[in-house]
Amino acid sequence: SNWSYFEWSSMAGLLKAGLAVSFWKQDDNGYAHVLLIAVYWARTLEVSSCEVLMRELLPITQLAKSLGPSTVVCITGMCAFTHAKWVMHNKALWPDTIYDSFSLLITAGMPDLYSQTDTPNIDLVFAYGAVICFSVFFLNIFIGVLSEVYAAEKAKVALNFQKQKCGYCLAFLTRAQVLPGRLLSAFAIPVVLLLTWAVMTAIIVWRCLSTHSDNHQNFSFVVLVICQMVGLLVCYQDPDDRWSKPSRDQTLADKPRYLWMACPVEQLELSASTSMEQQIQEMREEVKVLKEVIKSKIFRSRTPATPCSAN
Repeated sequence: SNWSYFEWSSMAGLLKAGLAVSFWKQDDNGYAHVLLIAVYWARTLEVSSCEVLMRELLPITQLAKSLGPSTVVCITGMCAFTHAKWVMHNKALWPDTIYDSFSLLITAGMPDLYSQTDTPNIDLVFAYGAVICFSVFFLNIFIGVLSEVYAAEKAKVALNFQKQKCGYCLAFLTRAQVLPGRLLSAFAIPVVLLLTWAVMTAIIVWRCLSTHSDNHQNFSFVVLVICQMVGLLVCYQDPDDRWSKPSRDQTLADKPRYLWMACPVEQLELSASTSMEQQIQEMREEVKVLKEVIKSKIFRSRTPATPCSAN
């Protein structure tokens, strides 16, 4: 449907593209660089070419979808302790109170009694209670839920792997219905793809080695965008009409396509009578084989040997 373009996966892809564009327009913004580096390193977990590696990564990447309730409980507890510490000490919320609260809750860093001789008793009682409640109770529950969810995802990794591959195929076929797929021939596809990669590599190397790259920033940005668009179109070229949308002068009846659907069937347990019938049938087959062997031996024993002719 049309609303599928507004799903979380589509919005996340649009956000990643926006971060990549902002890298060229705001190269002095440290926050954009940090987010872009985190996004690109996270993209390495989306590998789909190696089945063995994908089966190991899927249970880890699927954990975030099942840890919502436990994450909300931990964040609520952390916010409650941070709010109480902020009211008690009357310090700035950022960065003093949040830093002290994070050190107390996550690393169980107790206040130093030797450096602070006037530490009130309420701070010590609060620190003891925070460490006991959060570090011992909330974190252990979160780790237990994490282990259970990982074991559950590991048990159904085969099904999730098939769903992931089907999702990739669905996205590819959906885009192939929109993008033009008959622009290049089978010979021109690898040539254009290699030329695109060569131009992108040359632009990136030139940007890294050039000392006056700011003067040609817009030019390199436009060239990289054009190269990426060309590379995207090349990947969806279909000169053999295998996945692209049929043209106006071509109907689906000219080249029929088939869709295979499979559903799992639970194997029923065999009853005692059915198992006995199978054993009897197997014994009959063995008896038939023995009869054939016996007949062949009797026939060979009754057949007279032919005398050898003398030379």
